[in-house]
Amino acid sequence: MEDLEFLESYLMIEYDVDVVFGKDEVDAYYYDADCIGVNTNHDKEIQLFCLLHEAGHLIIRKRENFEQLYPHTSKKGTTQLSKIDIIREEINAWNEGRSLALMLGIKINEKRWESYWRHQVYKYVKWAADK
Repeated sequence: MEDLEFLESYLMIEYDVDVVFGKDEVDAYYYDADCIGVNTNHDKEIQLFCLLHEAGHLIIRKRENFEQLYPHTSKKGTTQLSKIDIIREEINAWNEGRSLALMLGIKINEKRWESYWRHQVYKYVKWAADK
């Protein structure tokens, strides 16, 4: 998928971040290592969605005001406030990823995108509500 390669190149050039694809990779932005992992067990379209989302985390975390906007995120998800900040960041990372796709002219299947991101966020909501 050309969009996936284009996005990977863009992130490497603009943000100096490594993107690693693999069957054992976890879809994640490792901010302490400036690396994004994408699991290749997903189909190419979902890999693109995941890379856009992780790029959204990258963009959010590179902002100077990240600590002000998400003051409880570093609390390792143990408090109610930290869980709320984590969910906020997750939702905003999906929004940033969508904005990045629009900016770069990457066309995405809107219906599948909406379904996928909502399903992913719902996992965090369930996690946050779990005692």
